[in-house]
Amino acid sequence: MLTAATMIAVSSFAQNSIKSNAGFKKVDLSMEKAEVAIGSLEAPVVKKKAPRKGLPEGLYYTRPVGTMYTGITADGKQRYISALIVPPGFDMKFYNKSTNKKQTNWTIGKDSKPADPQFVDADFNFVYGNLVTNYSGSGYYTPVLHRGTQSYQLGESNKYFAQYGPSLLAVDTITNLSFFDTMTAKNYGLGAVWYNKGQKDGINYIYGTGETEFKDGVKLKNVGVIQYIPAPAAPLYVEDYHFLVLSKDNHPIAANAKLKMVILNASEDREGKWSLGTDTIAKLEATADDVTEVAPVGEQGKLKFGVVNINFHKKGIDPLSGSLGNVPFVVEGPHAMVITGFQDPGINVGFRGSEQLVEDSVNIQSHGIWRAANGDFREIDIYGGLSLFFSVKGGFDYIECAANVSMDGTELHDMNILRVSNDGQTISNEGKTGKQNIGGAPVFTAFPYQDQSGNFNYFVADKPDWITDVDATEFDAKNSISIVKPICKALPSGVDKRVGVVYLQGKTGKSKTPIIVLQGSATIADGIENIEADKAKAVNNGKIYNLSGQQVGKNYKGVVIKDGKKLINR
Repeated sequence: MLTAATMIAVSSFAQNSIKSNAGFKKVDLSMEKAEVAIGSLEAPVVKKKAPRKGLPEGLYYTRPVGTMYTGITADGKQRYISALIVPPGFDMKFYNKSTNKKQTNWTIGKDSKPADPQFVDADFNFVYGNLVTNYSGSGYYTPVLHRGTQSYQLGESNKYFAQYGPSLLAVDTITNLSFFDTMTAKNYGLGAVWYNKGQKDGINYIYGTGETEFKDGVKLKNVGVIQYIPAPAAPLYVEDYHFLVLSKDNHPIAANAKLKMVILNASEDREGKWSLGTDTIAKLEATADDVTEVAPVGEQGKLKFGVVNINFHKKGIDPLSGSLGNVPFVVEGPHAMVITGFQDPGINVGFRGSEQLVEDSVNIQSHGIWRAANGDFREIDIYGGLSLFFSVKGGFDYIECAANVSMDGTELHDMNILRVSNDGQTISNEGKTGKQNIGGAPVFTAFPYQDQSGNFNYFVADKPDWITDVDATEFDAKNSISIVKPICKALPSGVDKRVGVVYLQGKTGKSKTPIIVLQGSATIADGIENIEADKAKAVNNGKIYNLSGQQVGKNYKGVVIKDGKKLINR
């Protein structure tokens, strides 16, 4: 059996060491769903830093930077367990924030087995290593931090923690994700923005349609909101953003109206102050067709409202069908979503807010966009670090060609180097015989190489002309391993040898280690020499591809791959 536990890429091609986490116990995720509460009717503290949960024992740790949690579905449900989502191949570190760190120690899972010293660094942080395969529906226990008789584990603030067990660490596929733990955050329904204040049908929101009267007597209309978001741990493939919002009639967007969203780059300084950038990553919108009822309109105290889900999509032209549809995109660094249109005719929307626990240690906050009577716009943070209550449908992709693998206890090297016969019909692993010759390169992916509809999630963005395509065969579905082999032409008469260097491309990036194809009298040394030559050639080839691997023209709008780099065509 081929395993990923000792997969280490050949140093000549890429430094991509994968640490083994084979000693960490794998457990199943609860597939049950929990209804999401409509939210407290109280408002957060206005014009003052919102109170955050502290840990009086001074014993806690924070999650790996940029990792995400399972989020809310479009019908307002989520898992009972606080499941942490990490990118495949991502080195995870849990940061010890305790007082008297030297007195703390780490264990793994519910069996409380002491952690191997190799997983604890000099600052008493827990270095988990990484996961290279797809554990959809299952995961690993997060570590437990101890000091004397006290202990702390990520997810223990979840009210279902005792019933369903600890928070889990999981690598997932396209799913609903959140930048904070929606099962432990304190959620607010009402705020300082009033719609029809003083009237029978009046309601107030965190942000949304309406106005706010400040202490100095100035009334400002809330026309939009800016949600600042830290960088994800790895490039994030995004299909949509969705929000659970309040509505007095569950029709917050009329038939001919729309809300607009722009994703911009952003930056955070050392004091935690956010600033908007000027680079547009994506433009999205939400119409009446993007609204789904979650909770029907009903009496909530003296107020009457319901809850709906609003999906924001990037609209674009599908290059295959030529019709208008939803277009995915990729976000990488710190960014912000700017939502506008609250004051437009046909819009009556009320956004909810969420306050994260201190152990989440992520500065995710929302600022209102306000318009004064003279038409001036202002960005004001009236809640002190409150986030909008939202999730993103997307995933962390990963693809890596394994140069070194372990098969039945034997370590095999250079498995990414393939020999093709002169007639182009036979593929073998260079220098391998018997069952070690698997007839292709082992490739680890986050998603299935090919989905159930026959669509490929991975492709070759560029290749030499004599390699017409690649073929992928599922080898180990549980660990997302495929065997990839090139489809080659026969060696032309009079040609002594040739070498092909092939990189596989996913939704958010390409493999660090290439597949090297040798034909004729070509040797491994020839292959290594061709890597640098192919890189230089690729810089100037000028071909443009979309995220589905299709070659597109220079006028194509959205995220494209050109010369091996992701760019945004506007």
